[in-house]
Amino acid sequence: MILEAPGIWPRHLRLDLDPGEGLVMSVEKGAIVTVGDEAVERRRLRHGDELRIGPVILQFLVSPPARRSLAIWETALWVLLAGMVAAQVLAALWIPRD
Repeated sequence: MILEAPGIWPRHLRLDLDPGEGLVMSVEKGAIVTVGDEAVERRRLRHGDELRIGPVILQFLVSPPARRSLAIWETALWVLLAGMVAAQVLAALWIPRD
């Protein structure tokens, strides 16, 4: 995204995706960005953060992650558990008794 307004530099800030932290904002040296009335140089962005860059206010909103269904794994686990119980019952019936 390119913002053109007084007080905004061509490379004012940078957004990077860090696997350990999430979306991280890094501010160019000498540039000013505030989040919640606090000047920051580097920060992990959270849902609802308001970034003030010169006269521009950007609100950072993140949609909830898509949830994958665990039905296949749950079914496989129950089938495995039932198979183990059946194997134990068959083994108990197969053992010769004196």
